[in-house]
Amino acid sequence: QKVRLPLSADKASTDPLAASSRHVLDEFVEHWENEVEPLLRAAGVEDAKLERKALRQAKMPGAGPAVWKAQADVQQGRLWSSAQSALQAFLQPARALATFLDVQVSS
Repeated sequence: QKVRLPLSADKASTDPLAASSRHVLDEFVEHWENEVEPLLRAAGVEDAKLERKALRQAKMPGAGPAVWKAQADVQQGRLWSSAQSALQAFLQPARALATFLDVQVSS
């Protein structure tokens, strides 16, 4: 049973038969390494930068720490949205594969 992963724009333009003949685990690993993991890594780096910036700004006179923390929370939510979308796209095929493997092992 084949489970299709969402293809990126550059992969969609390649030969569809070549993409469909690959093993599903290879597609999972490739999709994770090329699409999901870089988004998560970039979001983590930017999140750490925002956290450091919020801590610095909270020490400055003027607006209180709660104001800077609230602003950082809003920015962090926006920052993680693309990574969350990539994970959501990965979730359905991963669940389908888990169900398939569960059925195969149980049989």
